[in-house]
Amino acid sequence: MSEGYTVEDTQGETIGIVVRKESGRGFRFFSSARAFDALDGHIFASAEAAQRAARDIERIGKRGWRANSSSNQRAMEAIT
Repeated sequence: MSEGYTVEDTQGETIGIVVRKESGRGFRFFSSARAFDALDGHIFASAEAAQRAARDIERIGKRGWRANSSSNQRAMEAIT
């Protein structure tokens, strides 16, 4: 059985979902809002890490988020 959660923006709108990988290591993000497509397909250590990355994109904007590599690293907490 899959484990998944919705991810919401600060206004409570659903902007995507995260689903636990079959291996059990990490959550894959699936965007449902264009503004958050930069996260689409990324794997996060936890659902909460994906939520934090979405909030970072909202706070500093998609372009700034991509350009700021140290913020990327911390916000994504991706499992590679």
